[in-house]
Amino acid sequence: MNARTNLPLDQLQAWVLSTYQRLERLDVPVFDAARSATARKLARRVGPATLYQLPTDLPTALFPLGDWLAQRAAPVQPALGPGRALSLLMRYLASPLRYEPYAESAVHKGVPSARCLYPLAFYIVRRTGGVLRAYEYVPEHHALRPVPFEGADLPPQADAALVCVARAWRIAEKYGEFANFPCVLEAGHAFSQFGHLGRMLGLNCGAPIAREFGRPLCRNAFELPLYAACLALGPWELEAELASAEARLSSFEPNPGLAELFPRLAPINDLFDQGGAPFAPAQRPVPYEGPGLDVLETIRRRSAGNDRSGVAAVRRDVAPASVLG
Repeated sequence: MNARTNLPLDQLQAWVLSTYQRLERLDVPVFDAARSATARKLARRVGPATLYQLPTDLPTALFPLGDWLAQRAAPVQPALGPGRALSLLMRYLASPLRYEPYAESAVHKGVPSARCLYPLAFYIVRRTGGVLRAYEYVPEHHALRPVPFEGADLPPQADAALVCVARAWRIAEKYGEFANFPCVLEAGHAFSQFGHLGRMLGLNCGAPIAREFGRPLCRNAFELPLYAACLALGPWELEAELASAEARLSSFEPNPGLAELFPRLAPINDLFDQGGAPFAPAQRPVPYEGPGLDVLETIRRRSAGNDRSGVAAVRRDVAPASVLG
């Protein structure tokens, strides 16, 4: 067998193959211009949907970044209300980018997803009247769409949860056996972003939720629950407070035969499915001497890139405390 189809793999071997020094041993069409140009297009389906519109009268500023890092700023949820706070959370969570001041890469700018393919899906699961209801975030409409959910209950101290699901099939036609890696990378950015936004907006109740909580929201092969996080929305009634509208939505469907087309995609997907839920460390005061930007302006300006060694760029003349992770 050649190096591309040698099975099985363990987690260390999969990680080594994902590095820039070994990446050529994975079957990744996007790194071959000729193959990428002939990659199969995803099937598209159009159907009716009920959408609950999130508010759009949102602030563009909250408080200075230095005040937030030094813990001089209080959460703003009471002033915004739960509906606007949730709306602000979802709007900024849809573009999970890292902030790396003075990174040496001039190529990676404010692109919110690998080749704008958006392999992550975000859901809100809400307990209402003792019943759990789930809603998929539809970024094109900035709205929530009801979806079926039959799973475990939320922790007692939570009345809602944010769930992140990876859809590796959505980028596998281009990223092949590498498809799970961009999903988890983007999910890590989004999880860190949620940690900040959830605390800023007063939505993070802090109770842990097992990753398996999101399993019922995985609809297709090569979909994995990556994390779930508690939300504190209080007595706010989502469907009663948000305006509803009927729409016809276009959505992608996975192409058949991905496992046969990319022999190591399924084993690597299984390895990622063995991971645990991420751990959110407690926030601690951080001294900051960077630009006096607002926290939301900082998020809007985020960019990310790798240096030549394949890891996030590090500049010796920038203090570690100046980096918002």
